[in-house]
Amino acid sequence: MHIVILLAVIMAIFGIIGYQRGVWPEVVSLVVLLAAFTMVEQSPQRLITYMNGLYIGLMLVIKSGLSDLSEGDMAAAAAKLKSIQRPFADERQGFALLVVMLVAAGIGYLLGRWIKSKKSPFGAALGILNGYILSAAFLPYLTTFPKSALPVPPIREGEGLAVGVGQQQVGAAATRLPWPAVLDWLTVKGGLPFVILMALLFVFAIWRMRTKKA
Repeated sequence: MHIVILLAVIMAIFGIIGYQRGVWPEVVSLVVLLAAFTMVEQSPQRLITYMNGLYIGLMLVIKSGLSDLSEGDMAAAAAKLKSIQRPFADERQGFALLVVMLVAAGIGYLLGRWIKSKKSPFGAALGILNGYILSAAFLPYLTTFPKSALPVPPIREGEGLAVGVGQQQVGAAATRLPWPAVLDWLTVKGGLPFVILMALLFVFAIWRMRTKKA
């Protein structure tokens, strides 16, 4: 239940931001988040490899490994390279994908700042959608919540892709979850409409409490 509340709060926060920013900045954020979400779903291992490689390269520079290479001291460079541990390995692989989504959210936000737009309830709706997509990307990697319970059609229909050793349990849970259960989650009797309702009520409460202009 606490995961559902967390999901609703994230969606509500994004809804409030979306209302303040307006429609078109949220459309830009939506496009960026969907592109990042697609990469996370389709090529998770490649992204994890890139993130590990970027970290290892940066640490090698900090430890003067490139200086050793330029001086021809291959043994010293190899020793420094071997001492660098991959940050996104085993059960920590999911954090690499979380970083990718957070960077995408930041890029979408910064790009949206260049677009002038008025406050709009449609912007709030798009903000709620953006909050859902971001949550669907990282919540399964930080909790035991199955990816199939947070579908993003057509990118993620009902069963997610297990990533690494740390995600095998999540992937197994998603595999065991029957498709009708996912459909139930999308119905009035399921949990998703309840989450959306909570997010909308939270946005409405904040809107009602806003300071009115004189």
